[in-house]
This record gives sequence, structure tokens and C-alpha cells, in this order.
Amino acid sequence: MAIINVNEQLLEATVEISDLGTAGTPATTMTLLNLQDVSITNNQGTFRYQTLDAQSEAVITTVATNSVGLNCVLDTDQFFGDGVDASPIINKGLFGTSNDKTKIDFRIYFQGATGSGKKYVHGTGYITGLAPTVNPGAPLWVSPITIEVDGNLGEDVTT
Repeated sequence: MAIINVNEQLLEATVEISDLGTAGTPATTMTLLNLQDVSITNNQGTFRYQTLDAQSEAVITTVATNSVGLNCVLDTDQFFGDGVDASPIINKGLFGTSNDKTKIDFRIYFQGATGSGKKYVHGTGYITGLAPTVNPGAPLWVSPITIEVDGNLGEDVTT
């Protein structure tokens, strides 16, 4: 067994969002900067039932609710977009992508995105849950970001 160490250069947890159908394509991919934390949720639903011939409930799994949650210090281009790029995500940023309800591809690399043999989780979904905050004690804009996953999460490895 090996722990997943992310405290070395080029091994940081990395989140990329891309225009739908273009995951991993540099021209249409935004790497989210200044991450504070990342969480991946795969919440299997369950159905419980009781029968007269058993002393305990039985359970079967149903469909899963999947999401990705993160917090990051906001960058102007990342949040509002650069306004000139042909890629809708890079052009409109997180706010425009969320506001327009644009479906995206995403990848979450467990130990950086560069090099071969790096494991990642991927899927498609929607940016939601933006709630930028700032205050005198924390004078940088910080926002939670949720990716509501449409369908299954997948896993893969870089080549």
C-alpha cells in the first residue's frame, strides 16, 4: 500500500475543467488555481426493506449522487473569464459557465497532471455553488465551487 502524497512540487492535487467533449485538450481546458481543498463525493443511494421472516432489515443499493466540492482563492480570469478565448469555459470563466448552465468535462488528478501513470477521476457535470466571500481578516476573494456530476464518475491514468 502506498499513501497518496501531495505536498511535493508537481504532485499537488489538480482540478481541470474543459469544454464538453474536450477533456485534456490544452486549448479548451482551465486548470483551477489556488485550491484550498478538494472533495469527491460518491454517495450510493440505498433502499431498505423488511420481511416477516427476518430479524434484520435488508438493503440494496440504488443510483448514486456524485459531486465534487472545492474551495479556492479567486483569480480574475479564472472567475470571470478572459473574454477573448474561443473556448466557452476560458472565455466566460467559472461565473459565466455556472450562470449559463454550461455542461463541462472535468478531471481531478490525485498527484498532479504531468507525467505518466498519474491516476485521476473524471466525469461531466455543471458548476454550481459559487459563493464568493471577502472580509477584512481575509482580504482575498474565496469561493466554494461544486461540480454536480451528471452520471458516473470514472477513473483513468495518464499515459
